[in-house]
Amino acid sequence: MRTIPKCETCHAQEAIWAWHPFGPGEDHCFTTLGSHYRGWIVIKVCDECKNQIEDGLPMNFVVHGKQMIGNRSSDILEIPDYVGDSLLFWEMGGK
Repeated sequence: MRTIPKCETCHAQEAIWAWHPFGPGEDHCFTTLGSHYRGWIVIKVCDECKNQIEDGLPMNFVVHGKQMIGNRSSDILEIPDYVGDSLLFWEMGGK
């Protein structure tokens, strides 16, 4: 029996897209699951989260056990375990 993958950003809906936040090339690189670029980090996302990423909203996701936030490879930050909400808000451009 095949398990249905869950979205790795919202953890609620079925994932149907493979998002490559760090490449290859363009900022928003999406493919269908199973057709992703081999050798690049893949984050499985649902249709709603894909749309939010394309609209520029920062997304939370995990890469190699590290919590990350962002939506384009140039904007993605690692979130250290000790960082509080106010510092994270400041780093993402808040005042």
